[in-house]
Amino acid sequence: MRELYKQYKHNNSVFLSLFALIWFIFLLVALEYSRVNAHYLLNSFHSPYLDVLFKYITYLGGGFPVFLGIAWCLWNLRQGLYILLSQGIASVITQVLKYTCAHPRPLTYFTELGISLPPTVQGVTILDAYNSFPSDYTSAVFALFTCLAAITPVKYKLLQVFWLLLAWLGAYSCIYLSQHFVDDILAGSIIGIFAAGAMYIVLFKQQWGNRPLLPLRK
Repeated sequence: MRELYKQYKHNNSVFLSLFALIWFIFLLVALEYSRVNAHYLLNSFHSPYLDVLFKYITYLGGGFPVFLGIAWCLWNLRQGLYILLSQGIASVITQVLKYTCAHPRPLTYFTELGISLPPTVQGVTILDAYNSFPSDYTSAVFALFTCLAAITPVKYKLLQVFWLLLAWLGAYSCIYLSQHFVDDILAGSIIGIFAAGAMYIVLFKQQWGNRPLLPLRK
């Protein structure tokens, strides 16, 4: 298990190092500002182009990881299962915490305080509920891209950077669209990375499943 953990860290070295740097920057924002002021600060970059970008990039954390995992099984069974099971673990942890903590979403919180939300994006329904913490979209997107980073050959460092960029864009979209607070995505990202790391250790103990689910006959 220790060797697998070392292998996981080695394969994900670029991804995890840059993740930690950006995570701590967001953490400093969360510690330095109140929840309301942090949300206003992180929503001070709205533009028509960014509205379109984040309106659609947020779908990276919806059903997309599951569909990708199923499709990946057709090419490599073990890697596809790795993506799917990481999604399952992240989802279970997130949903348990979400309904245990029962933190208000931004719209709920701002309404209770009698203040208005930052600029919103046209065509996006802003959720009003007590299930904000942690962000399920963030845990899903980080579980997905941590898996992709783990199975990406180490020599492709730029690809690991690309996976991380997509993960953080997906996570930040939750703030940009006023669906979550910064602490929600901080927790969600940790859950996603934990789920992917745990399933890597479970599934990569032995060499199995390195084949398509439905191998083509010659």
